[in-house]
Amino acid sequence: MTRSLLTRSAAVALVVASAIPSIAQVTLQLRSTLDAFTLGTGNPGSVAAYGDSLFVGSLFSAGTITRIDNPLTSPVNAGTLSGTLVLGGNGYVSLDTDGTTLVAASNNSGVNDLVQVFDFATGSLRYEANPGGLPGPGPGPSLSRIDGAAIDPITGNVWLTGFGGGLPTVLSADTLTSASDNPSTLFAGSPTGTGFRDIDFDSETGDLYLRATNGVLGGQRLEGSVDDFTTLNSLGATAGFSQIAGGDFATLQDSNRSALNIEFLPASFTGTEAVFITNTRVSAPTLASFDSQVLAFDADAGFDGETPFSLDPAGVPVSLTFLNSDGVTPFTTAGSTDGIYDFSFDPVNEVLYIADHSNGAIYAFSRPFEVEPLVGDYNGDGAVNAADYTVWRDGGPLQNETVSPGVVDAEDYAAWADNYGATSSAISVAVPEPNALALFALAAAVGVARRC
Repeated sequence: MTRSLLTRSAAVALVVASAIPSIAQVTLQLRSTLDAFTLGTGNPGSVAAYGDSLFVGSLFSAGTITRIDNPLTSPVNAGTLSGTLVLGGNGYVSLDTDGTTLVAASNNSGVNDLVQVFDFATGSLRYEANPGGLPGPGPGPSLSRIDGAAIDPITGNVWLTGFGGGLPTVLSADTLTSASDNPSTLFAGSPTGTGFRDIDFDSETGDLYLRATNGVLGGQRLEGSVDDFTTLNSLGATAGFSQIAGGDFATLQDSNRSALNIEFLPASFTGTEAVFITNTRVSAPTLASFDSQVLAFDADAGFDGETPFSLDPAGVPVSLTFLNSDGVTPFTTAGSTDGIYDFSFDPVNEVLYIADHSNGAIYAFSRPFEVEPLVGDYNGDGAVNAADYTVWRDGGPLQNETVSPGVVDAEDYAAWADNYGATSSAISVAVPEPNALALFALAAAVGVARRC
């Protein structure tokens, strides 16, 4: 499939607002949808992808980690990772991988909370520990409940975030021992008093993004240091981080809820600017649209020490548009009632995976691409079926015409018959019985004779 920018209606563009800085518009297109239940992963709560492997962590009583091979082409369940257990509580709430290591965090209401580190290639368990067995992150309380996990792209260390006053903890991926030389300079505590929900890094610079209750915080990695970070600006500045989204911005008010996640997307993927995406959750389960719960913010601004990450302290988000696989219509779902989404960017295939817990689905999005014409799909609905024959029989006009353009003739019929049953998406099309095709052929002969 040829990847390129779409027409103006779907192209990535910059939107310039009057008297304020420009803000990027990021457009992504659906590449495929995975049904978690058909694949046997359980209801997805967390995902981690790299190359031809996708790991899915399920929530609640079915808490397991499943490996899916070839998720973009021919997805197949490659089995449950050894060492994972069917857990109670909230199950696996966070996964991350760098193609060498897979880290998993399970949150089970303080009972059997675990961090587990696996070998990516074999899926074998290296180490695991509960909060009581983890080293403290420095001054202040240690993790009370694990909620987020990420792998530092600069050092390979594992970072964990937790509920309550728990500070981020930095661990060696090989031993789960403390990996920070001076953890007291990392952070001085959560600005909201409820801890950090999730964490991710700029894959090139190692700058970090922390999802806290009712906001997002950022830290710029200090030059010459592997662990220490500085404040970015004066917006809610505290030692080690600054609030970069949240505050008065109502859609990031999460009412101290869990399952809040964050993911960094490089400019090479978005086509405009680096962004971070995060989900927001309403105070009670109500029907809400996908695009109202998955938000994007500019990740490049703010590093000059003067400019905030967003247009104002309220955290105005970047315009983020999701399109269906046709590259034209907006992507929508039947409706997620609880806003539980998780994200994973695969740098190998340049694909963003989004796990939708409420709908039991995992969506794969990529940069906008051109949709190859589907031969015989004369009405443009993504499937070659009887409806296309009707369009041909009635004399057109024919969409996706590949032979004798502009003329409706027997060659067009042959192209339709040769491709009957083909689809350009996950549409299920029944193939007619041979006698039905014979009837179509008879009708075709009559139709051609009538037009000659």
